[in-house]
Amino acid sequence: MMELGGGGEGRGRWSSLVAAVEYNTTSLHSPRNLRHFPKRPFLTLPSKSLSTGISRIKVRFGGEFGSRSMSTTSSSRAVEQVSNLLSGKNDDHGGVIVEMSTEPVDPVVFRSLLRASIAQWSREGKKGVWIKLPIELVNLAEPAVKEGFYFHHAEPKYLMLVYWIPETANTLPANATHRVGIGAFVMNEKKEVLVVQENCGIFRGTGVWKFPTGVVEEGEDICDAAVREVKEETGIDSKFVEILAFRQSHKSFFEKSDLFFVCLLQPLSFDIQPQESEIEAAQWMPFEEYTAQRFVQQTYFWKYITEYPKNNLFMISSPKQLILLASFPAPVSIFFHSSRIDPSNFHRQYIMEVEVISRERIKPSSPTPPHLKTYKISLLDQLFPPAHVPLVFFYPNTQTTIPVPDLIAKTSLSFKHSLAQTLTTFYPFAGKIKDRVSVDCNDEGVYYVETRVGNPIFEFLRKPDTWLTQHLLPRESADEMDSTAGINVVMIQVNLFKCGGIALSICTSHKIIDGHTCSTFLKAWADTAQGSGIACPSFIPSNSLFPQNHSLPEGSTLFLWSSQFNQSKYVTRRFLFSSPALTSLKTKAASSSFVPTRVEALTGLIWKCAISASKSTNGTQKPSVLSLAVDFRRKLFPPPSKFFMGNLFWSAVAQYKPDTGAELHCLVGNLRNAISKINGDFVSQMQGEEGFFKVIECLKDLRDAYSDERASYYSCTSTCNSGLSEADFGWGKPTWVSLGGVEDSLLRNLIFLMDTRSGNGIEAWVTLSEEDMAAFQRDPELLAFASVEPSPLELDHSPLLARA
Repeated sequence: MMELGGGGEGRGRWSSLVAAVEYNTTSLHSPRNLRHFPKRPFLTLPSKSLSTGISRIKVRFGGEFGSRSMSTTSSSRAVEQVSNLLSGKNDDHGGVIVEMSTEPVDPVVFRSLLRASIAQWSREGKKGVWIKLPIELVNLAEPAVKEGFYFHHAEPKYLMLVYWIPETANTLPANATHRVGIGAFVMNEKKEVLVVQENCGIFRGTGVWKFPTGVVEEGEDICDAAVREVKEETGIDSKFVEILAFRQSHKSFFEKSDLFFVCLLQPLSFDIQPQESEIEAAQWMPFEEYTAQRFVQQTYFWKYITEYPKNNLFMISSPKQLILLASFPAPVSIFFHSSRIDPSNFHRQYIMEVEVISRERIKPSSPTPPHLKTYKISLLDQLFPPAHVPLVFFYPNTQTTIPVPDLIAKTSLSFKHSLAQTLTTFYPFAGKIKDRVSVDCNDEGVYYVETRVGNPIFEFLRKPDTWLTQHLLPRESADEMDSTAGINVVMIQVNLFKCGGIALSICTSHKIIDGHTCSTFLKAWADTAQGSGIACPSFIPSNSLFPQNHSLPEGSTLFLWSSQFNQSKYVTRRFLFSSPALTSLKTKAASSSFVPTRVEALTGLIWKCAISASKSTNGTQKPSVLSLAVDFRRKLFPPPSKFFMGNLFWSAVAQYKPDTGAELHCLVGNLRNAISKINGDFVSQMQGEEGFFKVIECLKDLRDAYSDERASYYSCTSTCNSGLSEADFGWGKPTWVSLGGVEDSLLRNLIFLMDTRSGNGIEAWVTLSEEDMAAFQRDPELLAFASVEPSPLELDHSPLLARA
């Protein structure tokens, strides 16, 4: 505290002090003296001194100055020099930050201080001035505004004013432009979502059931805000799982923009206790009932987020999509990002923006003859659900001569024209599945979507998050989702990246299309796009060899799952096995009686490591069952054409018991024995009218194998050697083929094998519970042969890596 005064000589009026303050001295303005200026404000003139005019006043200069007294007469020059500047600290951008204390200051004196300080800061080349005015000094806002300051922002305890000194464009950052909100998607095991009715706000009295929502508080993480809001509004304890999506809107709250994050939460309790102050009611509502609300279906987002088919069992991630943004009617931008979000590192996550340009149906270029309008599915096809299997084929733009806009236009036209020609031969693919035994070949056309992706394709391929691929998949709009009209056999989405790269996505119904059939269709389409002829596939022989039977019990299927799968969250990871690694693995897995194929050896290794991971998680060694899909086209006699369509495979079931050997060669031996049972005799017994009884017998054996609730169950599907990665539309083979919808709740304990680009290596997609995966991906035996989550640009040492 500095005291001004001393005896009778100090009885000057305040006008004298103001004049002294306004006196523009510079002796203390040198850099040498400036370093002694206080770090906190500044001039304190107690109101009592103002009213009484006493000779002794106090002026606070909180900083490096000491406290001392001087006479107003003998030291007026020093008072003038010290008093005529506000004290602040330099910011990192050539400006000054002034933080006022809460002690009162006369507005007249404050305005004079501002004038002198701004003049000095101008000479020093300062740019922006920030004054943080506590609420106790709100009376100083008016003189500051009169000197050219303007409001930047306000908080409960202070007002921030700013001033731009130089005669140049003002580059001071604006106030915060966005408010951040959250919506919580909480679903229990009964497929019921947690919803509320509000007793205030725009939804009050409307009868609308919505998700718990709220605003993120200052210093609060998004994930914590979601958990807090759910607890506050419903009393439900929950655990943050992932961020599903977010949207941006503008002028939503006092002209501010709004960022809204939809979070997936796992419920930890289930008894609802609504918040009395804000919530009228809360309940667990069946998901279908929630989506049936008129409010949900009439929003702008409904067309964007209700695009997965209702019967798309392989893409059970559709509930995530259906609820994401249905509560927000204003047009906004939609962004998708990694599901495996690290909340502390969110700003580093990859963001993908996908814009739908068109939706249409591509019809066969020639109408289907009347006698082919109904396609009868086979007995084996009856065992499969109409679920769609999603695949994404990535084609980077490798040419440099055609401008990207021209390339995109040419590509779009080529895809549509060649697809229409191809569908003339593959006519059932342009129809719809009407019931359990037939496809209506009505030439309605393939559901076809075209999008623009606002990212370079290499940016995604460098380190892809496979969860994002679901946003590259075709999803029906709300207008298309009519279960009475049947289920699309094929849906296609062409995603055109800003660089000219292409992600071709195709979803094929497993009801009549297996991996071989899908590969045949793609290669025929690609050949047509390049001007080659189409080899005619054969649809009729499938039903003639394996005639359908209406006596097949409803629900009969090859997909059998244990109830244990409902107990954990499942995740998918990719593992690359190079050609040399597979050669070494085959040697290790061999026994004296056989040398395994690369698929057998790899499946055995993954099974072995999964068994080990299960033991690590559960603490005990459990029995284990592995089923492998075996294509029996080569086991048919006489051998069918390679264009023989339909589901032509059966599940080979291998079993492991804790009291038997768990060595690699033992497990591979069990697998080889199971595969060997699906031989020519086995396939022959399934053919004809009598084949129905063989199928019923085999289904019973499968149910028995899956009846042990103590066991761990795994399923393996391989598309190796199918030519799936060979579809060349004129830009070369795809750099990478990806599964879509890997977060599907039906993809559990699943092993999916695909050839790499060269066909020599294998990429394995493995889905396990989070707990098992944590142990699985650290298994030294696995890592001796595999690399984890490799960049597709590195598969088989792709030459495209240099372009990335």
